[in-house]
Amino acid sequence: MMVTTIGNMERYPAQTKLVWGDIEAVLAAAEEVTISPELYRKLRNGLMEKMPELVENARKSVREAAEELTSRGLEVLAVERDEDAQKHIAVGADASYAPMPIGMGHLAMVASIALREPRKPESAKPSGAVEIMHKKADRMTRREFKFLCQLKGEALIPALSVKQLETNGHEDVVCVLLDGPLSASLILRKVPRRRGLRPDEYRELVSSAHRLIRARDELVKFCHEHGLPVIGVVKRCTSRHFIRWYGLENEVPFTDQFVFHQMLNYGERTNAISITKAIEEKLKAPHFSRYQPIYGFYIKTSRTPITPPVRVEFPAYVLEEWGEDWVATYALSTALTVYEPEFDGLPRAICQAHKRAKVSKRIVSELYKKALTKEVSRGTDPRLLGTRWGFKPGE
Repeated sequence: MMVTTIGNMERYPAQTKLVWGDIEAVLAAAEEVTISPELYRKLRNGLMEKMPELVENARKSVREAAEELTSRGLEVLAVERDEDAQKHIAVGADASYAPMPIGMGHLAMVASIALREPRKPESAKPSGAVEIMHKKADRMTRREFKFLCQLKGEALIPALSVKQLETNGHEDVVCVLLDGPLSASLILRKVPRRRGLRPDEYRELVSSAHRLIRARDELVKFCHEHGLPVIGVVKRCTSRHFIRWYGLENEVPFTDQFVFHQMLNYGERTNAISITKAIEEKLKAPHFSRYQPIYGFYIKTSRTPITPPVRVEFPAYVLEEWGEDWVATYALSTALTVYEPEFDGLPRAICQAHKRAKVSKRIVSELYKKALTKEVSRGTDPRLLGTRWGFKPGE
């Protein structure tokens, strides 16, 4: 049996066959280890004692915020449903990325898809794209690499939407739906810049941010020219655009989504504001020339009480030609109420795209297993593909 050596250090036999079942058994056993019962009781009792105080403080603050927002012009509006909306074809698009925590550097898989829903026998095939990304650990931090992966993945969403419409036509499509925002100027404020970051790597981050903004603009322009409405649905909202729009950034400590979660019931929405102006004027983000300004409102699309409202964004031409009410009715009428939190309250086309584009932990583990097995069979030292301490594939 051949043995590889480095200096005087004997390495593992190059032809050793790893048994993945043994590795999985070790990981499963580690996961079964639970916290000490005494520590668990202390944590539980501490949380139960603290929670009522937190809830009461939040209730009071949100009530005051809601009253102030209403006094400054915010409206809560009822939304009508269209029972036939689900029958019409929409193009939905989403992307995801997942890191591979191996020690040789930063590695991640990015996947995106654009498809038609409902899928009828004559419906076109989905448009998909993948990218394997890698950076040496000394060139980017994990945070910077994560940001780059997000930019790459999100830029694929509008690009594949255009490809799907160009390749298969748009005559039967009533709307284009993106998982994520159409606004993008805030991205430029988030580009990481630290001392020690190589200039070429920083330029790549900025260039990727610009490409994402342009890709969204190209989709908006394409849809405008072909008479199609395009809508972005943001489910995880950490922004405070509405709070700033109404001049309450120094009085209200919560995100827009949390405040409107308390104010909106199922089938209700806020009035729309200019997201573009909220970002560029109120937040003082760098101005970036856009094809059209973007507007948006929050709407409660799920019947589940603990599922927050989503932010729905749309360009100016949609506001002018279809109107806020149509956008709200379409978003509400095509949304699903389901048990899975990641799908609850999202339009059906986005749910399908999200499901088919998601690079899950299970998929990452399976791909890692196949790559590891193949490399070991080629004589590769398995330690070269070892994961970082405390991590396993898919995390």
